[in-house]
Amino acid sequence: MQEAVTDTTESATSVDALVGWVLPGQHGAPAEALGRIRFICEHTPDLFQAVWIVLATHQGVAREKLAAALRQLRPEFATFSVDDIQGLLNSIWHGGQPGFEAVMRARQRGKKLASPNCSKLPWNQ
Repeated sequence: MQEAVTDTTESATSVDALVGWVLPGQHGAPAEALGRIRFICEHTPDLFQAVWIVLATHQGVAREKLAAALRQLRPEFATFSVDDIQGLLNSIWHGGQPGFEAVMRARQRGKKLASPNCSKLPWNQ
């Protein structure tokens, strides 16, 4: 009977060690955080969900660092600057998915307006 209690305590300690990083202020070393962010990005195909999960689980990490990690790990962010991704993180934090989608739509509209093909329009010559 005593052995069962010891095993439970040991397994509880190992579980605490595995998930303790989720607690506020417990983001761990940068290499550990990057490994977790990589895992989230690789296993979450939806862009919004991946960014949201990273932001929710790494609140103690500076958003600039989260943005740099996301830029490195998500191919959708290849053309984004770190500042752009920080803006997306802020939009999720304050506006959830509607805020995220609004920023993405605005970015797409900006691309269309800045397109080199616009210079070929007759009124732009």
